[in-house]
Amino acid sequence: MNGRKGLSLVLSGAMMASMLSLPAMAAEQTAPEFPDTAGSWASESIGRWGAAGVVNGDENGNFNPTASLTRAELAQIFVNMFGLTERAPNIYADLQGGEWYADAILKCTAAGIMQGDGLNANPMAMISRQETMVMFGRAMGVIPAENPNLGGFTDGGSVADWAAGYMAPLAEMGIISGSGDGSIQPGVNIDRASTMALLDKAITVYISEPGEYSVNNQKGFVVVAANGEVKLTGKTAGVVVTAGCGNGTVKLSGVMADSVKVDGTAAVTLESGTEAMNVSVNSAAAVTVAAGAKAETVAINNAEAHLSNGGTITTLEANSAADVKNTGTIHTLEAGAAVRVDNSGTISKAVIESSGVILDGRKPAVIDVADGVKNPTDSKGNEIKDNTSGGSGGDYNPPSVENVSGVVGVNPVDQSDEPITEMPTITASAYKTLATGVITIDLSSSGVVPIHENAQHTKGSWVGFAIKAPEGVTSAYYTFGTQASDTASSSVELTTGDPNVAGGAEGEYYFVAFVNATALTPKTHLTIDWDGEGDAYAPQKYEINLASIQTNVKNLENVTTSLDKLPEGVSSSETGLAWDGSTALVSNGGSGALTQEQVKGMGGGGEYTVYYAVPQDGLSFDKIVRTVNGKNTEWALSSDTAADAGAGWWTKDDNSYYFKWGAVFARKNAQGVWELTDGGKYAYTIRFLKDDNVVAAYSFTVDLSGYTIGQPETVTDVKVATSGWVDGSSDTIARDEAHELDLSGQVSLTQAEVKSRNGELVEYIGVPTQQLGAADTVVRTVTRPGVEAVGTATMTFAELKGDSRMGTLTEDDGYTYFKFGTVFAQAEDGLWSVKGTGDYTETLTFLQDGVAIASCSYTLKTGNIVISNQLPGAITAAQAPVWSAETDNKDNVNEMMAALWAEGPAEIQGIPVSKVFSWDDSTLTVHKDNVTEGILAWITTQWGGTSVPVALTIDGQYTVAGDANWSGAVLAWVDLKTVETGSVTVELSNGGTTTLNIAVTSSAD
Repeated sequence: MNGRKGLSLVLSGAMMASMLSLPAMAAEQTAPEFPDTAGSWASESIGRWGAAGVVNGDENGNFNPTASLTRAELAQIFVNMFGLTERAPNIYADLQGGEWYADAILKCTAAGIMQGDGLNANPMAMISRQETMVMFGRAMGVIPAENPNLGGFTDGGSVADWAAGYMAPLAEMGIISGSGDGSIQPGVNIDRASTMALLDKAITVYISEPGEYSVNNQKGFVVVAANGEVKLTGKTAGVVVTAGCGNGTVKLSGVMADSVKVDGTAAVTLESGTEAMNVSVNSAAAVTVAAGAKAETVAINNAEAHLSNGGTITTLEANSAADVKNTGTIHTLEAGAAVRVDNSGTISKAVIESSGVILDGRKPAVIDVADGVKNPTDSKGNEIKDNTSGGSGGDYNPPSVENVSGVVGVNPVDQSDEPITEMPTITASAYKTLATGVITIDLSSSGVVPIHENAQHTKGSWVGFAIKAPEGVTSAYYTFGTQASDTASSSVELTTGDPNVAGGAEGEYYFVAFVNATALTPKTHLTIDWDGEGDAYAPQKYEINLASIQTNVKNLENVTTSLDKLPEGVSSSETGLAWDGSTALVSNGGSGALTQEQVKGMGGGGEYTVYYAVPQDGLSFDKIVRTVNGKNTEWALSSDTAADAGAGWWTKDDNSYYFKWGAVFARKNAQGVWELTDGGKYAYTIRFLKDDNVVAAYSFTVDLSGYTIGQPETVTDVKVATSGWVDGSSDTIARDEAHELDLSGQVSLTQAEVKSRNGELVEYIGVPTQQLGAADTVVRTVTRPGVEAVGTATMTFAELKGDSRMGTLTEDDGYTYFKFGTVFAQAEDGLWSVKGTGDYTETLTFLQDGVAIASCSYTLKTGNIVISNQLPGAITAAQAPVWSAETDNKDNVNEMMAALWAEGPAEIQGIPVSKVFSWDDSTLTVHKDNVTEGILAWITTQWGGTSVPVALTIDGQYTVAGDANWSGAVLAWVDLKTVETGSVTVELSNGGTTTLNIAVTSSAD
C-alpha cells in the first residue's frame, strides 16, 4: 500500500499549552490550511502530519515552520505519537509537576526516551539536532552502534559521544542526510519544519486504524498505534508497537525487520516467515515467536511480559522476571533476572546471571551459573546445578548433553508429475542428552516447505535428514514412528554416493529418512540398530525436532465461536446447522450457578456445544481434528459437503463454513454427582486437513470456570452401627450377626476368623426419611486410605429390598434404614490382611430419576482392626532338602542330606551317619544321640556353623516362595548342637508366619 495514504500520525509540535490538546483524528482528515507554510521546503511533510491533526496552528493559524523546538515540545510529540501512559517518578530538580509539559516529560522518561542531564530535565531549553536524533533513536528502538562512523560528514567528528551511536545507524539508513555542504550540524537547534521532515522521512507507515498493511522500505520505520487487529507484511527497518495499541493484536506475517520494539500491551505475533534482528519487549505484552519465525536477539525488559517461542531465537536476554514458554529453539538464554522458563523445545545454553531462575521441562544442554549466583531450580524447588567446569554458582556436574556430528539435512524433492522445482534448504544439528542417551535432531528450513509428493507419491511437507553410519556398516535395522521404541525391527540398505545426501561421497553410508512436517502427528521418533542383533552396537534412539521448519499451514483469522447462539446470519435447520438449546446454558467466559438437574439435561449430560464460523478464504479440507486439553477427536467432514447435507451439524454459504461440535464440561464422579472437568478451562486447537496434511489451524480457549454446579443436600443426623441394630430399626431387615464387629476399640482377629467371614463386616445405617425426598437410588462409595481404587456400587431401593444380603426399610420413626456389607480384608497368597491403612470413609448419594439430590458421609473405624499373620498348621510335612545349584559340592551335600533322614547306619564321605531327622504327627523329631562330632564338623565345613536345613511342605492354600538353591523349598535351619524340644517360628514369603514343632530325643531322656 501507499505509505502516505490512509494513515494518521498523532504528533504535537505545539508552541504553547493551548495548542497541545488534540482530538483523536480519523484516518482520512483534511489538512488544515497554514498560511505560512506555502513556500516552506517542508510543506508536504507539514501537510501530512497536519492532515492527521498534529497541530492546529497558533492563534493566527500559523504553523511557524522556522521556530525552534523545545525539549518539552518534543516530549509531547512522542507522548502523542506512541500513546504513552506510564509516568516515571519525578527525579528532576527543575520540574514541579504542575507544568503543562510535566506529564509528557515524565512519560518519556518512563519510556527511556528522555534522561535529562542527571539533575534537570531542561524542558524549556531549545533542543539540538543531535539531541533530537538520540530521542528519536531511543523511541524507535535503534540499537546504538558500538563503533560509530560519521566520517561521511564534514563535521561528523563534532558529534557528541553520547549521540554518535544513535546517529550513525540513522545516517546509514538515510534518515540523516546532512545539508548541502556535507555537514550535519549536530549542535544546531532543530526547528519545527525539520522535525516534521524527519518524521515524514523516517516513519514510512503510521498505523492508527485496524487493518492489513504492507510495507517495502528497509530505510524507514512502521509505527503501530491502532487498538484493534493489525496485520503487517513486507520489509522495514523496524516496527514499533506502541502503548496506543491497547489490548489489540499485531501480527507480523513474513516481515523482514532489523528491530521490533513492543511498548504496549497488545498481543504481538511474529508469524512463520518473519525474521527480526532485534526484538525488545518493554511492556506487559504477550509476544509469540511462531514456528518458522526467527529472531536474532529477543530482550525481555518487563516482568509482566510473556514470551512464547515456537520458532528460533539465537539469544534470549531475560532482563526481567517474566514468563517464557519454549517449544522451539533458543540457542542461548541469558537470564539476567529471575525468569521462569517452561521448556519443551531446545535450549542449547543457559547463562544464569541472577538467582531465582526457574527452569521447568527439558533442561538446557549447558547451564553456566555466574559467580555468587544461586543455581536455578524447577518450580518444585529441585536444584539444577551448573554443568560447566568453569561455573562457580554451584557444585560442578558433568555436561548434560554433548554435540553429535554426522547428521545433515536433506532437501525435499517433489516427485509429482508436475514437480515444484524451487525448494528450501534443510539444515540439521544434533545433540545427545547424556542422562537418557537420546539424540535430538533439530531440523530447520530456509523457507516454506510446500506440500509435495515423495517417492511413494504421498503428499506432505517432506523434510529429510541423514545420519552417517559407523565405518564398515552398509545396512541397518530401524523403527520410525510417532512413539519411542526400544527396538529396531525393519531392515534397510544404507545410502551412499547420492549427491543429495552430504555431497554424495562414495564409501560414506547414511541412514536417510523424511518426515512430513504437516502430518497431524509427524513421525519424530527413530531407533537405529547398526548391526541388528549383533553385539557391536546397541539400539540408538533419536527424537526429531521440527519447530524450525516453515510450512504453509495457515493460522486462521476472523474465526468466531459461540456456546450460546448460532453464528450470525445462520438459521437453525435440521438439514443444515441445528440449534441445540439444551446445551446453551453456558457461555465462554460466563459465570453462574447450575443445578445437578440442569447439567444432567445438557445434551447427553454435562455437555456444551461450540458453534463455529470459519471464513472460507480458499480453505479446502476433507477432515477436521479437534484437540481439547491434549485429547484429539477426528471428524471426516469435507468442505465440499452441501449446505443442506449437514444433518443439523454443518452448513455453509458463499463466505464461511459453519458447524457445531459438542464437548463435555461435567462428568459424574464416583458418587454420581456432576462436577466440572479440568477446572472448567479447555484449550482448543481446531486443525483442518486435506489429504492427511494440516492446511489450517485455529486455537482458542473455552473458559467455564466461572460456573458452579450445585451439590446435593448434605444429610445430617445419620445413624451408623457395625455391631447390633441401629436404634429404631427392626428385624424386618435380617440381622447378620456373623459379620458384625464392634469397632469402638481395637479388634484382634485371627486368620481363621477373617476367612470365615470372607473379609467382610456388616453395617447398619439410618438416614432421616424427610431428607431423602423422593430418592429412588443410592450410590455407595468406599474410600480406603492406601487403596487407589474407590469401591462403588449403585443400587435402586427396589433392588435393595430384594437382596438377601442387603436391604432397606422406611420406619415410622422418620428414618429409612439400610444394611450394607463392606470388605475390610483381602487375601493375597493365602494371607488375609486389612485392606487399606486406616479408617474408611463411606458416602451415600441419593438419586431421584438419575439426579443427585442428597448425600451423607460417615467413617468406619476400620483402622481399629488388627489381623494376626500367624498361620497355624501351615506346615504339613518335613523332609530332606535337595541342593539344586550347580556347584562342585552338589553331590556331596545331597548325599549327606539324604543320609540324615535315612535309617542307616551308613558311612557317608568317611563319616558314620545314622538317622538324625524324622517327621511324624506334625512334629520334626531330632535324634540327638545320632548327632556326632563328625557330622557337626561336616556341617561347619559346608556352612560355617552347626545349623542344617530342613525342607518344609506348606499347605497348598498358601502361595510362598522358597530358596532357589534348594529346589525352591521353604527351609527351616536347625542348629544340631543347641536344638531343644519346643517350637520355632518360620517366616514365609507371603508375610505370614507359622510354627515348626520340634521334639528332641536322646538316651539320656
